[in-house]
Amino acid sequence: MGRGASDDLTLGSPPGPRCGVLTGFLLAAGAERADADLERTGWTTLSTPSFERFVAALDDRPEPMPVLARCANEPAPPPPQ
Repeated sequence: MGRGASDDLTLGSPPGPRCGVLTGFLLAAGAERADADLERTGWTTLSTPSFERFVAALDDRPEPMPVLARCANEPAPPPPQ
């Protein structure tokens, strides 16, 4: 079970010229790790306390990330002609 090419399209485009490399790297590294984990295990088992922490983290406000916020607010480069 792995991701398909269409899954990459849902991740969106890099936010700006300088941050695009970082964004692309982070997305690729995360996707590669997820694919490897799914191939190895097929599923993940969490203890009840771990699952409750996971759900709480999803509901929490994200921690401030000023560098990523700045990158996300940069204008996207013009498309290639």
